[in-house]
Amino acid sequence: GNVPDYVAICCELIGINMLKHVDDKADLQNNILGILEGKVPVMREGDESTRQLWSKKLAGGQEYVVEMTKLSSFLSCSSSFTTTSFQVDEMIRFKIQLVSTAALPISVSKVVVCFDNKKYDALAIRDEEIELSDTAPVNLSFEMEPFSNDAACLLKISSIKLHISGHNSIVLQFGDVFPVAKCKIVPRVARATTSLAFKSPVLVGEFQQLTLNLSNKEECRISNVMFCVQVKSTTYAAEICKPNDNAFDTKLDFRLECLDPQQSSDTSFIICCNSEANFDLSYVLSYSIAMNNKTYMCESRNDMVLSSVAPFHSSISLMSSRCDAMETLLTSDRCLIFNELSATHDSCIEIKDIKYEINPEFIFDESSQRKRVFVDKTQCCDGLYRNPT
Repeated sequence: GNVPDYVAICCELIGINMLKHVDDKADLQNNILGILEGKVPVMREGDESTRQLWSKKLAGGQEYVVEMTKLSSFLSCSSSFTTTSFQVDEMIRFKIQLVSTAALPISVSKVVVCFDNKKYDALAIRDEEIELSDTAPVNLSFEMEPFSNDAACLLKISSIKLHISGHNSIVLQFGDVFPVAKCKIVPRVARATTSLAFKSPVLVGEFQQLTLNLSNKEECRISNVMFCVQVKSTTYAAEICKPNDNAFDTKLDFRLECLDPQQSSDTSFIICCNSEANFDLSYVLSYSIAMNNKTYMCESRNDMVLSSVAPFHSSISLMSSRCDAMETLLTSDRCLIFNELSATHDSCIEIKDIKYEINPEFIFDESSQRKRVFVDKTQCCDGLYRNPT
């Protein structure tokens, strides 16, 4: 008198993997259909008390759930999303395929797709008559709108329920459908644009200021704006910090409360390279935007590969007029670092260890052990006028 177990056994016996005569399979399938109408299955064995027990069980209009996952049954079910990821502002689409090998057609009255995130269960229901037969598989297409606060969430189909209705109803439940159908809900692609300005190449020992520009190309205001800047190097060759800050790290976060349409904003940070190496620089922009009475999370990511190189070194003696020679030497747009200046003669200035192409926007760190001296063109010439040594 265990109705779900009896239906489960019949589902296996009428399958293509069972070597039974087609007429026997048809009889078993008719027994399943009879249960839906409250009829006692045709039994070759069993006494009257057994039939009365079955009649009592089937008289109340019950719903029987049959777990099909581990059965080798006449019916197979598979599912797949049309792509591996969907933006939070676009429809999620997936397909269900049902294949029957039963001798007789069978009608499904409702298909319910369940997810690990239960709030999506009510969005994937096909409440219509579907006939399954061994002539061709049945493909069902579904689409649903993701919840706007589910950006960066994973969505997985946990089970599929096929309802076969009558006076009684049978639910064929396929749990852990294989292959596992899952997709990721990703933030909306940001229409605000970013650009990074810096002077290449990045020199070893240089504190260079990089400017990250954000331009709002959206049609409305963006809010909760956040930049995440990160450098990746196997040898920790590069570090970054905020302007006027001595705390270097490999990752920085910048925040902006809001930005109106067609407006722009600049964010700066300092990069310092300790050795010659290739390293990755990535910056991620994320913000929220209100559209159609919903708030969407938007995101964009940019990655680039940079190289740090050692500055050009030279030792030189200038035998001509000091100021003219210095003017001639300082023709670069960027600044020079002088680790050591010395004079061997009133008419000769020896400049040792010249590093060319150093950024004029520098940070002078009083606590730095290296004690770099940063000067620009005017400061250097004025100092030479006052003190030839």
